Amino acid sequence: MRKRSKFLIAALCLLVLYVLLAHAMPFIAGDPIVWIIGDKLDWESRRLAGWNARNCGRVSYKHDGGMASECVVKAFQDKEPFRVRYETRSVDEASAFAIVGARDGHLYHIAFLGGSSDGGVSFFHQYITTWRCPEPVSFHKETDWGRDRGLISCRPTSPFPK
Repeated sequence: MRKRSKFLIAALCLLVLYVLLAHAMPFIAGDPIVWIIGDKLDWESRRLAGWNARNCGRVSYKHDGGMASECVVKAFQDKEPFRVRYETRSVDEASAFAIVGARDGHLYHIAFLGGSSDGGVSFFHQYITTWRCPEPVSFHKETDWGRDRGLISCRPTSPFPK
């Protein structure tokens, strides 16, 4: 019993040390935590869509998102909950957006910034913004720095919807 207590105390100390290191130097220690447990965009999209929703994928900023976009349109037509994540290019931090078909039947657009100036994702300084898509829903093309990668969105094309 005494060995087990020492082990648990040591493990807890290492965990606290790791979290402090992730806060002090996120470029070294934050990425593995985020890779394992996900980031705010992952968690928010799963919360809205549900854990058993159709996963239309995670599209890297280097790849075409056409197949993932087709999956989104098909899931929307079938009235199934779904989620998709499109990573986008950014100058100094990780960025992405997601379209989520929620269990309540509404669609959401979620924008994500990683909060780390090294291009990664900070464990503590991630930022998301969620918009409910206007109804009736219409999808439109999104470009990534002027490049058509097959990404779609449902957010209003104007920042001031009528």
